[in-house]
Amino acid sequence: MTAVVGILNKSGLAIAADSAVTLTSFYKGQNKTKILNTANKIFTLSKYHPVGIAIYSQASINRVPWEIIIKEYRRQLGKDSFPTVREYFEDFVKFINSSAAFFFDQSTQESFLLGQIKWVIKEIVGNTFKSIGENPQKFDLDDASNRKRLSDSIILELKRLNAEINSDKSLVVDELIGLDEFIKEYKEKVISISSEASNLLVTLRLFENSKFVDGLLLFFHSLINTNNVDKAYTGLVFVGYGEKELFPSCFPIKCYYVFRNKLKYVLDDEWNFQIGDKRESAIATFAQTDVMNTILMGVDSKLEDLFYENTVNLVNDISRKIKENLSNPEIIDEVINEKVKDDLFFEYINLMRGYQQENYITPLLSSLATISKEDLAEMAESLVYLTYLKRRMTNEEESVGGPVDVAVISKGDGFVWIKRKHYFDPKLNQPFLNDYFNR
Repeated sequence: MTAVVGILNKSGLAIAADSAVTLTSFYKGQNKTKILNTANKIFTLSKYHPVGIAIYSQASINRVPWEIIIKEYRRQLGKDSFPTVREYFEDFVKFINSSAAFFFDQSTQESFLLGQIKWVIKEIVGNTFKSIGENPQKFDLDDASNRKRLSDSIILELKRLNAEINSDKSLVVDELIGLDEFIKEYKEKVISISSEASNLLVTLRLFENSKFVDGLLLFFHSLINTNNVDKAYTGLVFVGYGEKELFPSCFPIKCYYVFRNKLKYVLDDEWNFQIGDKRESAIATFAQTDVMNTILMGVDSKLEDLFYENTVNLVNDISRKIKENLSNPEIIDEVINEKVKDDLFFEYINLMRGYQQENYITPLLSSLATISKEDLAEMAESLVYLTYLKRRMTNEEESVGGPVDVAVISKGDGFVWIKRKHYFDPKLNQPFLNDYFNR
């Protein structure tokens, strides 16, 4: 995993990232994980202009390391520039799409789509057994009525998933393939992999049921064109200045995979910042943000959720105890109904958030608006280091660690490394440094 933070004000921005990367492999029937502290997560997006990029979560896409793609883009970009950071992002996506056949062969692109089928099928079967309250190990498939009940329940679960995945239109991305084309090209592959994923579906003869097959194809077509079910992604954070931008900006996206020579991604609007008169400073945290947010918000997010949960339970307990001591308990239902409870709860949340804003967030952002580039860098590094320190001092997996890389980007000085690890000794590789701008 990763901890990445960007801190921006009118004088510039600082970005910091740890060096830990978690490698997962499947060996002798077991998942094996290994953590290395050598990953590079911050890169210059241009050698000539003040713009950079940071990555978090997955270090590769379709099994190709992001570092290779970023450096290839940087090489072809050369001395070209764009008016805004957003336009650098748009050009980067165009580059991936136009070069997709070079980076990813067709079978690799398909494997990431078809590879999701297995875990989805297992989820469908697992959720179905839960919904009917049965243990899959003890379920009697010899009983015809049981087989009928299970088949109907699986089809119903698939229908529920289709409704869920298509309910939020804001999650829809550019259509990578039409439904008719998808059915024509992938129907047999979807059925084949689904059969391999669960013998139960074969036993129940569900592939002979048009409702199930149609629902399955519709679901996986929706899966390609929406972003609400993908578990693995890479965060790309574009930071710096476009030619027409006086102050820095931060523009993050989430990338899932490349399919049919198109990058599947979604904008991460929560952390999209443009510094100016309306917003003079900002802090953007990515990946493992719990420690950083505790410092910035004044309370641990898990503890905050517990406060809210206990508040709801307290209101319900008070309501119940009052009802127990009333001769006409229906009165309390009229007075303290669900709407009243919801209103009270949201009022409580607003009071807490208002206190956080007034006493933690606003004072911090106000002070950040005037601090120097050196202080921005020190704060960014400290936030990442504190995340590492907590992982190391507790029984949690040390998924944040290694050297902290720190860079500062400003309009006048461009991209400047404050701290950076090398896999080689620069003193022994002077030809590499001399030829840097020709690569």
